[in-house]
Amino acid sequence: MTITGQFEDIHRNTYTVTFQSDAAGDNIIIGEGDKRIVFDEDPVVITAEASDLKDTIIKTKCKISLQTRGYVGNLFYAQDARSISVTVTRYDKETRETRILFRGFVMPVTYTQPFARRYDIFTVNCIDYLSTLKYYNYKHLTAKTYDAYSAQSGVVSFQDLLDDCFDDTDMLKIFDNSKKLTSSDEGNIFAQMFISEQQILDKTYDDMWTQEDVLSEVMKYLNLHCLQRGNTIYMFDWNTVKQMPTTTVTKDIYTSSATSITIDKVITQVTVTDDVNSVDDVVTSPLDTDHITSDYGNSQKFMTEYSSAGEGESARDAFVDMINGRNTDYDGKKIKEWFVQVMRNPNWTLYAADGTDVYTKIYNQYGNGINQWGALQYTRQHDYTPLLVSFGSRDVKSAAQDTQAYYQRKPAMTNYLMISVNGDAYSRYHHDNYTSYCDTKITDKLEDIATGAGIAKFNNITTANINPSEEGTINYLVFEGKFILSPLAYRSASKNHRIDTPGWSHPAFTSDKFPISYALDGPIDKGGHHCVGGSDNDDGRYYQVRFYNTEKYNDEPRALDTLDLSTPWINEKNITEGDQKWPYDEVPFLYNYSAEGQTDDKIWKIPVLACELKVGDKYCCEGYEQDGEAKRSVYHWYTAAEALQHHVGTIFYLGFDPAIDDYLLNKEWEISSNIDQIKANVDAWGTAIPITKEDMLTGQVDFRILGVVNSTWDNITRRHPTFFRHTSWNTNSYPLMDFVANIFIKDFTCKIYSDNGGATITQDNDIVYVSAETDDYVSQVDEVKFQFITQLTTSECIELGVKNTININSITDGGAGYVRSLYNVKTDIQAKAEEHYVNDYFREMSTPKLELSTDLNTQDYMFTNTFAFSTLGKTMFTTGYSASLKHDTVNLKLREI
Repeated sequence: MTITGQFEDIHRNTYTVTFQSDAAGDNIIIGEGDKRIVFDEDPVVITAEASDLKDTIIKTKCKISLQTRGYVGNLFYAQDARSISVTVTRYDKETRETRILFRGFVMPVTYTQPFARRYDIFTVNCIDYLSTLKYYNYKHLTAKTYDAYSAQSGVVSFQDLLDDCFDDTDMLKIFDNSKKLTSSDEGNIFAQMFISEQQILDKTYDDMWTQEDVLSEVMKYLNLHCLQRGNTIYMFDWNTVKQMPTTTVTKDIYTSSATSITIDKVITQVTVTDDVNSVDDVVTSPLDTDHITSDYGNSQKFMTEYSSAGEGESARDAFVDMINGRNTDYDGKKIKEWFVQVMRNPNWTLYAADGTDVYTKIYNQYGNGINQWGALQYTRQHDYTPLLVSFGSRDVKSAAQDTQAYYQRKPAMTNYLMISVNGDAYSRYHHDNYTSYCDTKITDKLEDIATGAGIAKFNNITTANINPSEEGTINYLVFEGKFILSPLAYRSASKNHRIDTPGWSHPAFTSDKFPISYALDGPIDKGGHHCVGGSDNDDGRYYQVRFYNTEKYNDEPRALDTLDLSTPWINEKNITEGDQKWPYDEVPFLYNYSAEGQTDDKIWKIPVLACELKVGDKYCCEGYEQDGEAKRSVYHWYTAAEALQHHVGTIFYLGFDPAIDDYLLNKEWEISSNIDQIKANVDAWGTAIPITKEDMLTGQVDFRILGVVNSTWDNITRRHPTFFRHTSWNTNSYPLMDFVANIFIKDFTCKIYSDNGGATITQDNDIVYVSAETDDYVSQVDEVKFQFITQLTTSECIELGVKNTININSITDGGAGYVRSLYNVKTDIQAKAEEHYVNDYFREMSTPKLELSTDLNTQDYMFTNTFAFSTLGKTMFTTGYSASLKHDTVNLKLREI
């Protein structure tokens, strides 16, 4: 629908006002037909003013005054910021030219109409295009589209940001070319400066920037101002306005005597503080409590352990009593209840073996928010399947033993990234071709996973320039955390793999695929001659577990003795050590490097996880260098083509470093460290990947866990060059993963550090730029924060006592370098953006300046002229105006140059 009308000014120039919307209805001509709508006496006033010289966006308003008969809300109520467009044009009767004086929209969701007389004066308030930017998010993102876009975010130029802000308009954009990278540079400065989109997207949808925020920060960093006049958007420096042609003001161009003079406030100091958005966790931990959530209401009991230390009749009788719910006073008995809560982290995707989201698989099979135990059944039945899970336990005592036990203490919970392995060591002795069996069970499965989606992917992309800011400085990406290779915890059972007691007939394993029992010589209730490992004595223990398939976390626990679930790390002594009742009297995985008669530690890392780390288009590629008879890892940053050329894979490994006489299983290992803290000058301990200025790393930081490493052990551990394959077998070889139940990862982080060029920075000051200071006037300090900042060099950080950080909001040059300074064409000064800002406004505002408001007889002077006042002996520039079109007058806001 269109509503349009015309009126003339006092000089017979014609103005046309047009409202346009998609609403249905007949077109209306103002002042014609039934004259339901006519123009008021002063129909259109256009206003634009910088309330403060530092205003980055100078918004234009248009007040259209009508007289209306009857209700017109259906015509002028704007449902959103751009639903009703408004255009005001002027036809000059002398030049016969038509030009647009205002282009914008009816102010949204505001409507007040007088309704008392036959004709009431009704004002339609309109705003320009720039004023609508606050109503729209960057890239017009919504709650539904935010996550997907954020996951693919990258580095964008200032030109990209401007294009996004102005994507809904065809208006002409004019830049005064007042800023360049250098005095000799002729390029488009907007296309030469880049910022990480992560700064704009922030951490959540609710925190992301609007288009107005984006435009304001671009203008602020370049010390520019943005103004829409008619059909043109101007981006300019105030110095450009000051250099406009000068008009001498004479008495014949005044339209009133309402001229007033004020003196603007004096700023005695200007400061700019960089609001540093530093990168600490380049890859946010999947276990980060700030992000981890659960689809289940709480933790719930899912398992009870029954353990009776010793192998005699007393131990056996106590064990039988416990599993049948009877009290026993046997000193070696132990009952422990285990609780679980399945967690998830929206920043991570965990993959089932077929490459689909593992949680979708679990929810489809067991229900969303119920049957929490089902997640552990799924991982027990599917090898190499990841799950974020929280485990906690408590020892159970009867009230007869301890009255305090009547009350239930909630157990402390520990978060893990668990990867099911479901080792099958039992099969070593029950398969004629164990090598072929392991190839099928381990090698082939790991290959399928690694060449597919992998195990886990970090989604919350970090986009930043993580290169050092200058030569001689090294940044490090450091992976820290702990690994646990949880072994099979063998359970007591009879030869037929059942506990034959009146109260419980529990299968020790459900099929030959999951052999988890140690077969006793006879029925458990008649005594047996063997126990399993896990006690402090040399005799072992009687041991079993009971699982619960309770539907909801707050339901009464319900046991189901046919269940077989993934278990937490059972941190018991002697489960794997030496001759402590390990099946078939084998010594499992004692690290001693003795196969070649050597006793020295030759291994720096036993790899557990194969990972992919990509920054921009470069991968972290792990190679090896000889260090005596051992090989140490070295890291390179290559594109895929460069990696192929150098004969290395685009992967690296995380693992642990055992010492001589360590057992590899059932121990909490730190991720192996390659850091010499004295030389590296970083306060970290883990696998450190160095980054030098020559590596030129910038862009998205992508991280994936590709798979589990198929290591072979025969006192010396070996890894095949292709991590999911194995080295050649011999009779003493063991596939390490075939003896592992689950891999547990805790306290996992990936942080970035700088060696500060070898220097120590003991201070941690803010980055603050301060102008000169004057004490000639009443003190008033003007403080401004920059959201886009200039990256300091290591030398500057040391000099200023500022922490040397990698910052998401540092301006880069589109490669791996930073924008270090800008050139102001108007002042002929090369300096940092922040320095330009404080110097320009200190010069402008540190001495008293006259401000003048006056009425002139034309509107053609708006931001296009300076004005000389002979009576004042001053020349002034425009900071704002208010133009009455009917009377062809303008009230100008002027400031002394």
